[in-house]
Amino acid sequence: MATTAELAERIAADYPFLAFLANDPEIGPLLREAVDPNVGFSTTAFQYKVAQTNWWRTKTQSAREWEILVNTDPAEARRRRSTFAANLRQAAGRLGIGLSNQDVTNITRDWIGSGIDVTGPEFTHRLIEYGRKKGSLGPGLYKTAGREIGELAESQWARGVSAKEQRDWAYWISMGQKSLEDWNAHLAAEAVHRFPHMAPQIKAGSTVADVVGPFVGLVAQELEEDPGYIWSKIKANDPAFRKLLGLRDPKSGQMRLPTESDAIRIARSRSTWWDTSNGRQMDAEAARGILQIMGVRR
Repeated sequence: MATTAELAERIAADYPFLAFLANDPEIGPLLREAVDPNVGFSTTAFQYKVAQTNWWRTKTQSAREWEILVNTDPAEARRRRSTFAANLRQAAGRLGIGLSNQDVTNITRDWIGSGIDVTGPEFTHRLIEYGRKKGSLGPGLYKTAGREIGELAESQWARGVSAKEQRDWAYWISMGQKSLEDWNAHLAAEAVHRFPHMAPQIKAGSTVADVVGPFVGLVAQELEEDPGYIWSKIKANDPAFRKLLGLRDPKSGQMRLPTESDAIRIARSRSTWWDTSNGRQMDAEAARGILQIMGVRR
């Protein structure tokens, strides 16, 4: 009968990649039986028996391969850990996710054995989720995408963005699944339904800001304000300025774009218009007219 030392030597020679499991309560006995000339069984039978063990059934193939590498080629395992950690830091920096040295150590330890591709979407998804839970999302691709999503919606399409929309689209853009152009196309398609009276212009490539820009400019001129201020009032749902996005025609009942006369009327309905040069001039002219009617000369 072979001694324990002899069995260990045979295991190391015949099953070098599993020798580190010689003390495993399930695989250890299988290894010793496989190399014991008094017992022994075929390679196929051995593989079948190993596949029934807890070690095999509770680990993915990637996890098993990583454990084997760590125990059979420690130098290569260290090199791969170092490469994984470097790629992790680079990806985190690109996405704007702050990671401490301990974070990098923990993530490398927990993820490297899964066989995850550090250049793939699953890795990006898991890293963003890690940053969200840790509250360490800083300036980077993810936050930049989120900011650009909001700015585009507000500055060109006169609408806000929900937290869910911003989170989802920032994630998709960060992962390369969608682009800012896709977001713009989504907003355009939506605007056709929001503002059917602008549909022809939008379908031709204009944004809501392009369509109503001339009217915004006219109101801004009348009120002696910056057009950006007028647009901010539209975005803030100011009832008077929102009329620049469309008026309901009293005859047809359909929404239509304002005319220049409508825009001037909207501007002059604001009390602040009387503080403008045109407003003061008209006020003065009205006062003179009243005085003349009363027979007072000035």
